[in-house]
Amino acid sequence: MFVRMPGASTMHAEHVADAVSVDVFQFQGAKAFLEPFCAGCLSERRSGDARHLHLPTRELSFLGAQPGEGDAGFWQRSESRDLLLDRVGHWRHFRARTGGHRLVTSSYNVWRQAARYRIALEAKTEMRALRSISFGFVIVLATACAPLVAQLHFAPVNSQIVEQRLKSYKGNDSQREANLKNLFQSAGCSEGKLIEQPVKGLKQANVICILAGTADAVIVVGAHFDHVDRGDGVVDNWSGASMLPSLYQALNTEPRKHTFIFVAFAGEEIGLVGSRFYVSSLTSDQVKKIDAMVNMDTLALGPTEVWVSRSDPKLVRTLNGAAQALKLPLTGVNVDRVGESDEESFIDRKVPTITIHSLTQETLRVLHSSRDNYSAVHFDDYYNSYRLLCGYLALLDDGVAGR
Repeated sequence: MFVRMPGASTMHAEHVADAVSVDVFQFQGAKAFLEPFCAGCLSERRSGDARHLHLPTRELSFLGAQPGEGDAGFWQRSESRDLLLDRVGHWRHFRARTGGHRLVTSSYNVWRQAARYRIALEAKTEMRALRSISFGFVIVLATACAPLVAQLHFAPVNSQIVEQRLKSYKGNDSQREANLKNLFQSAGCSEGKLIEQPVKGLKQANVICILAGTADAVIVVGAHFDHVDRGDGVVDNWSGASMLPSLYQALNTEPRKHTFIFVAFAGEEIGLVGSRFYVSSLTSDQVKKIDAMVNMDTLALGPTEVWVSRSDPKLVRTLNGAAQALKLPLTGVNVDRVGESDEESFIDRKVPTITIHSLTQETLRVLHSSRDNYSAVHFDDYYNSYRLLCGYLALLDDGVAGR
């Protein structure tokens, strides 16, 4: 996942008493980002040439303070202290004191930490919204669930093969490219259906597998295979890339209406380079034929999540219908403030997109860190995500309408 961190290289926290200090050149950016967390509560303080942002505890509702509750009342509740420590456990120390809080930390990026709180808030909102959507589907599927399951024609690969492909993450990005080509071939994608598209400015190519349909309409299924230097990049994003051959194999059991184009994108971590090149290579007529782009980024950390706010509503409703029919878990967690992925390249060309992931505020720390290794994988959840995506793609093939 390409993580956006405005001013990340210099906006580190310096902390005295109950204030957050940032470099004077980064002050306005930090203020603009933090204000939504405690509307109207930020105040500016100066100490010589330094400028500080003051964040009093009583105003930080996102930490669990109740409206009208003073500092003393907040800290007297043991569950408040536990909640606070749980939410800011990645910061070094938190200590209550009259009139505010004391924060001591070192070399942590203010934007990144605040983003974690934003995920928590948006997750609650979107999970409520998705439950409302789910309720609508429950009404429809209560009488139609069995017929819908019967209509989902696909043959998922067994879990041992999916796990074996997931475990083939080792090597640099060029080795991953070669590995993906071999995985697609082992899944039956060969003889002119498998393409390596050179990408300008990159050593690696986009790896493309085409499952031809009976109509002109297209569904693109994408995931990037490159990774950052820290960690093994199993979750971000070999989890998505290595699933592509298994999805192809599951759908390649009978004729499809749509042509499915499975694309493993290069260079996502350095600015969506591979997906932007892919989209730029398409003519306007080719773009118009794309009914949907399904993006997979950062799976296997837990149950399946959907980025609701950045996804096409119709595609989200269809995914939820598939989850209900297959009795598989699905919740909505937005990651607008954390990063972006290859869906952006398609959104820029007005293509309906949906992004599937597994991030929560608890698992965000795995991204771009040494924690991104196979020990972070929850394989049962990952295989459920695979099964859900198989059914979802089959359902899209039958039901998604042209634009």
